[in-house]
Amino acid sequence: MDTMKRENLIKFLIGSMAFFLIYIVFAVFHASAITENNKFTPEEELYQKCESAYTAKDIDLTNKCIKDFLSQYPQSDYIAELSFIQASIQSDVNKAIGIYKDIIGKYPNSKWTGKANFQLAQSYYLQKKYNEAAEFYREVVVRFPDDESYWQARYWRCKSLLGKGDYDGAINGLNSLRESGNKEIGNDAILLSLGECYAAKKEYEKAVSTFRSLIDAMPDSKWLPSAYFLLANSLMNLGKPEEAKALYQKVINDYPQSVEAKQVKKQLESPEKQIQAKTEKKVSPQLESQFLKASKEQKVPRTQTSTNSSQPPFKVQWKNDDESKTADTKPKEEPKKDAKTSNVNKSDPYFSVQVGAFSTKATAETLSEQLKKKYPVEVIQSASGAKSIYKVWVGKFKTRDEATKTAQKLSNEEKIGKTIIVSSE
Repeated sequence: MDTMKRENLIKFLIGSMAFFLIYIVFAVFHASAITENNKFTPEEELYQKCESAYTAKDIDLTNKCIKDFLSQYPQSDYIAELSFIQASIQSDVNKAIGIYKDIIGKYPNSKWTGKANFQLAQSYYLQKKYNEAAEFYREVVVRFPDDESYWQARYWRCKSLLGKGDYDGAINGLNSLRESGNKEIGNDAILLSLGECYAAKKEYEKAVSTFRSLIDAMPDSKWLPSAYFLLANSLMNLGKPEEAKALYQKVINDYPQSVEAKQVKKQLESPEKQIQAKTEKKVSPQLESQFLKASKEQKVPRTQTSTNSSQPPFKVQWKNDDESKTADTKPKEEPKKDAKTSNVNKSDPYFSVQVGAFSTKATAETLSEQLKKKYPVEVIQSASGAKSIYKVWVGKFKTRDEATKTAQKLSNEEKIGKTIIVSSE
C-alpha cells in the first residue's frame, strides 16, 4: 500500500513539473511574440521621426523627414497626412497651394481632403483671390460637414463673397450663420461683418443699426473699437459729422493702441478729405504664418494599437477662429509691459521669439502691428538667395528660458502656431 502511494505521488510530481515547464515555454514564447509585434516597421519608424520633428517645431528637419518618407514609401497610408503637414510648413504660399491641390486630386476620400480644401481656401484669401477662396470654402461646407473647420468655412466664405463684391450673398450667408446657433463664430463677429456688407452697399442706415446692435448687446466685445470706427464712418457718410467725430474721439480716447485709433488720427490730420467708409478687405496677419492652425485641433499620439490619426500634432494656423478678422477692423488692447525685456542693453546679445518669416515686408509689418499691443516687436530683414525675407521677432531676453516662456504665452494667448527661439548673435 505504501509502495502504491509513493508511485502515485511520484507520478503527480512528474505531471506537475511537466505542466510547469510547458507553462514556462508558453509564457516565454508569448512574451517574445508581444515584443516582436510592438516593434515598429522601418516605415512606421520614419513616420514617427517626421511627427517628432513636427512636434518639436523643427521646420528643416520636418521637411527632410517628410521628403525621405515620400520618396521611400510613395504608396503609404500616411502620405496624405504627411503631405498636409508638408504644405502647412511652407513659407511660400504658392508651394503650399500646389501641395493642397495634390492632396485633393490624389486622395479625394481621405479625411485630410477636407482640411486641404479649407487651407487652400485660406491661401487664396490671403492672396485676395476671393472667387477661388469662396469656391473651396464651399467645398468644405458641402462635402465635409463633419470637419472641424465647417463653421469657419461658412464664415470665411461670407468674407470671400464680401471681398469679391457679392454683398447680398455675404449678407444671406451671415444671417444664416447667425441663426444656426453655432458656437464657433461669435455673434459680435457676425454683426461686424454684416455691418461691413451694408456699408459696402452704401446702405448706411442699416450699417448704423447693425453696428449699434453689436455695441448695445455686447458691451464687452473685443470688436468694439472696430464697431465704433465703422459706425462713425457710416454716420459721416449719412451727413452726420458731429456724431461721427464724437465716436472717432471715443476710439482715440478709449482704445489708443488700436489700429482704428491710428486710422482716425490719419483721417483727422487730413480734414480737407471727406472721410468715407472703407470697404477694402485687408488680410489678417494670422492668415500667413509658417504653420497652419486647424481650429481646436489636438494631435492624438499614434501608437501600434491606434493608427488612425486625423489631426496635426499641435496647433497651427493661417486663420484664428473669430480672431481672424480683417486687419483694418481688428481691435487692440492696451499694451502690456514685459519687465524681462527692459534690462537688455542694445549692444548686448539677446534671445527673441520669431513668430513669422515672410517674403513681403507689408505682411510682416501687419503682423508686427497686431502683436505690438502686448509685446515689443521688431521686423528683421535678411537675405534668402536673391530674395529678402522679413522676420517678425518678439521681445529681447537675456536667457533662452525667458524667451521660451514668452513663446508658450504667444501660443496660448495669441494662438501663434509656430515660434522659433532665435539669437541676435
